[in-house]
Amino acid sequence: MKVTNLYIMTMYRSLTILFFSVVTILSVNAQNSCEYQLILNDLGGEGWEDAELLFFVETTSSVFESTGATDTFNITLVDGDSISLQYVSQIADNSEDNIQLLDSDGRVLLDITDPNNEVLIEDFVFCPSCPAIVLNSVVNVDSFDNRILIDWEPSDSLGTYQVEYARCGFLGNPDSVNVVMASVSEATIPGLMENTCYEYQISLVCLSGEQSIASGPHRGQTIFTTDVGISGVFAPEFGGKCDYSTEDTLFVLLKNYGAAPQSLVPFDFTISKGGLTVPGSNVIMPDDGLFTGILVKDSCVAFPFETPIDIADPGEYTITTWTALDGDGQITNDTFVHTFSHSTLLPFFEDFFDNELPNRWTSDEPNPISGGIISSDLGPLNSRFVLDTERYGYISDTDTLSFLYSFTDLSGSASAMLTAGDRLLIEVSRDCGVTYEMIDMIDMSSFDVNIMGLREHKVSLANYEDDIISFRFSALRGGSSFRILLDDININECAGADPLMLDFIVINTSQEMEENGSITVKPEVGIGPFNFTWSTGFEEDGNQSALINLGQGFYSVTVTDRFGCFDTQDFSIGIVSTYNLADITELNIYPNPVTDILQVDITLEKAQDLDVSVYNVMGQEMWTSRIQADQRHNMPISVSNLNQGIYFLQLSSEAGQITERFVVER
Repeated sequence: MKVTNLYIMTMYRSLTILFFSVVTILSVNAQNSCEYQLILNDLGGEGWEDAELLFFVETTSSVFESTGATDTFNITLVDGDSISLQYVSQIADNSEDNIQLLDSDGRVLLDITDPNNEVLIEDFVFCPSCPAIVLNSVVNVDSFDNRILIDWEPSDSLGTYQVEYARCGFLGNPDSVNVVMASVSEATIPGLMENTCYEYQISLVCLSGEQSIASGPHRGQTIFTTDVGISGVFAPEFGGKCDYSTEDTLFVLLKNYGAAPQSLVPFDFTISKGGLTVPGSNVIMPDDGLFTGILVKDSCVAFPFETPIDIADPGEYTITTWTALDGDGQITNDTFVHTFSHSTLLPFFEDFFDNELPNRWTSDEPNPISGGIISSDLGPLNSRFVLDTERYGYISDTDTLSFLYSFTDLSGSASAMLTAGDRLLIEVSRDCGVTYEMIDMIDMSSFDVNIMGLREHKVSLANYEDDIISFRFSALRGGSSFRILLDDININECAGADPLMLDFIVINTSQEMEENGSITVKPEVGIGPFNFTWSTGFEEDGNQSALINLGQGFYSVTVTDRFGCFDTQDFSIGIVSTYNLADITELNIYPNPVTDILQVDITLEKAQDLDVSVYNVMGQEMWTSRIQADQRHNMPISVSNLNQGIYFLQLSSEAGQITERFVVER
């Protein structure tokens, strides 16, 4: 029999169809399985109360309950099985209960909050023959200026991965989508623009030619090509060492945030204390402030300035450092501001009101504060208690350390009966705690058991003039058991002729016989609350005080702080007239605010003499002059000898007067 080519081709097609039919039947009979995910949430985080979920597969049921904020269950199911979920609760309020069901491709089949007592879903299981990759397994491994590296968990099925990507917001536009294929579970998304957001989704093209649903969209961000900044200050650190000097070294952390290696990176700094620039700020390149090494992507290096900085004085410093690389694409990370304090200016007062140790205070107990008081029980198992303070300075010969203390029995109800060796040592360190010297001791010979409660103790610091020092309080047990109490530890300092540096505003009356003047006073230093006692008999406590409805006259106030430091200030309320000067056609006062010369330009309808005066806020005349008869006057007034503040310029003639306000700045 002759076999034609047509016959052979027909037989081949028939066998092919038969083969795939058998494969299909075998696949169905193999009962393809997959995992669904059940998530039970309790918005209150405590688990469901008297509620459960019945999960039916065909006629078999399983019970699931929420025991915390989130419980996740992976349930293996067979393709084609019927499933249903029924919620059962014994209480009326189920508003915190949430149920989610996801299929094997991560698609949400059910998401319900505050469910009713009923069947929530009925469905048939669908297990795809070409399953999607695990949604939460996708990670961005690294980003560059022109590409993003991604990775994900490989699928159990064989095939090729397809990554579709586009700029953020354009993934749904087919004309904007690019595709890259990968044979393994990682890929590089190429050909990207710098500093740009991209979206991508990943699907599996199985060997059968079927394609899974896409996992995504996921997001990635490219970085700049050129981007160098300062990520931190390496030194000086917060209290990181002792004896800061006038020639300390500043280290900065230079980091390459961009994709391209960088060299010859210029950088600079300023340092200030109390708003004033400290010597050493700003450097001269290339002698200083130029990094000549190589910074590769993501690398960071600690690099010093050659120019020393002066941070010897105690207090808080602000260091601002920055890079100045040409072509830097991202300037927001160029600058870094670092604030640190290596000791505290005086005076200081600590009442432990917040039940926490102050910054840079330590003790040999985790937190010895209870009810706003330092407290420690000493007995056979605990024979010592130590409290170390921050450094304080500079000390003057009139400064005094004061504190409240007591020894009580372990119940705290009575004074302790001290024995030999029971004592409280007060020590001072000049070298940040390396060595200490005792300046006082309280023991059984100086402790009066007949005094109940806390008592005050003071120690002179005259021997530590011009020093920066820290303190150590050490309670030591000799033979008895007792409780040591400490509170209100402070250094009282009332130095100088103006110890509280009173700031004030005086507003004079608008005209004679009026009572619309006022005085407001606020201390700039000292420890509040403050007491304000006025000459009028008015008295109040707070952080500032004001007298209002005042007439012409003299007034005074005495301000006393928490330590007993006091300051007195006298005031006079005068008249600041506001009626207009006749015949004036033009008046200009500039600049305002003024630092050196105040220019006064006046134009009158007719020539006449003028008296020109400057008054401060207390009504005191600070300067005066007479202008001879003229129609135009251009007068420069020097304010270089005036303090910063508010002043009034008064122009007077036979026709009346006019007053203008100006501000002197320093």
